[in-house]
Amino acid sequence: ADVRLVSVTLDPEFDTPAVLDAHAKALGADPGLWHFVTGDRDDVLAFAKRFGVIAEPGEPNTLLHNLRTAVIDPQGRLVTAYSGNMWTPAELVADLKATPAPPR
Repeated sequence: ADVRLVSVTLDPEFDTPAVLDAHAKALGADPGLWHFVTGDRDDVLAFAKRFGVIAEPGEPNTLLHNLRTAVIDPQGRLVTAYSGNMWTPAELVADLKATPAPPR
């Protein structure tokens, strides 16, 4: 009940709030649990870089980037980060369970 998912676009010029809202709805994302966010391009890329995400323009209309999945505790500290998509749901759930819950 204490877990929130946050997906950050790497392409804010394309992924406007309306586009992200439509994407979230297509995925059936619960807006109380899963947030799709965007911002100024430089801010988004600087934020992503803090997690080891690199994004660069590719062929026309493409963006080349790596993937990172991060677990962040209630105080905003990085608990763990996975590179790529080579993690399992069981590993992620174990990391989430090991992360302290927010104070009540």
